[in-house]
Amino acid sequence: MKSFLGAIFVALAAILWATDNLVRYPDSTVIDLRLIVFSEHLLAVVFFLPIVFLKGGVRLFRLSLKEWLGVAVLGVGGAALATVFYSWSVLQLGVSLPMLIQKFQPFIVVVLAYFVLRERPKLNFFPWTILAILCAMLIGFPATGFRTFSDGSLSSFTGFLAAFSAMVLWALSTVYGKFLLNRLSVEQVTFLRFAAGSVALGVLVVATDARNGFGVMFSQFSFNHILSFAYLSLVPGLFAFWLYYKGLQRIPASIATFVELLFPLAGIVLNVAFGLASITFFQATVGLLLLFSVLLIAIPRTRH
Repeated sequence: MKSFLGAIFVALAAILWATDNLVRYPDSTVIDLRLIVFSEHLLAVVFFLPIVFLKGGVRLFRLSLKEWLGVAVLGVGGAALATVFYSWSVLQLGVSLPMLIQKFQPFIVVVLAYFVLRERPKLNFFPWTILAILCAMLIGFPATGFRTFSDGSLSSFTGFLAAFSAMVLWALSTVYGKFLLNRLSVEQVTFLRFAAGSVALGVLVVATDARNGFGVMFSQFSFNHILSFAYLSLVPGLFAFWLYYKGLQRIPASIATFVELLFPLAGIVLNVAFGLASITFFQATVGLLLLFSVLLIAIPRTRH
């Protein structure tokens, strides 16, 4: 039951992540994305800070070197650098190829979890993982064509490296998130992710003079934009990651990474429900196969 509940928490987090497509920022061609992401993280830290310290936050001042390494991977790598790398890759390659590369993240997580966490998946785990990744690629892959680095240009090659680096960093943050959850509470790990991420993003904003855009950003914010910003920061941001870590605490990282593949399925279902997109018979079939394969990956663990 504990493992099944963990898979449910991760699935709910994936659904909440998918809701960010339903909410719109001010014009991102005017406002620097780094400012928005930094401000999101900072708001989450301010909101969650009292909760963490009321629940034993003093422990955060006594982290070991290995735990600080995990925090750096989680916040600096997964929250800050991976976001920047992925955004850069989209600018260089378009959306499709970076999205495709991210679908291979579970393979990296399984390998890393084997060495870092000593997780040993059973043999019947692997056929369903391949099906799950294939389905996630098919359901989340846009119908339009995509640019590749086949033209040999430096910007295309660096775009590919950026997308690959983001994928590896997100895989590392899953594994080291599980590592920290073996030592800290869900609230502490959630807080540390956003705190370390906000520090890293703040340094990036200052180092690149992006801070000069704060005036432009706030001038673009209407009351509706503020509500949208608060929602994106606290619901698919802070609350979704709190749910995710509650789930990750209960199940192996090698299982959680495949439950996360429900994210593109949730995005399509929500877009259809709100009239923002239609769904084809092919997508519906692949979506059911994805759900089926994820269930078969998670269920064997619930019997132990």
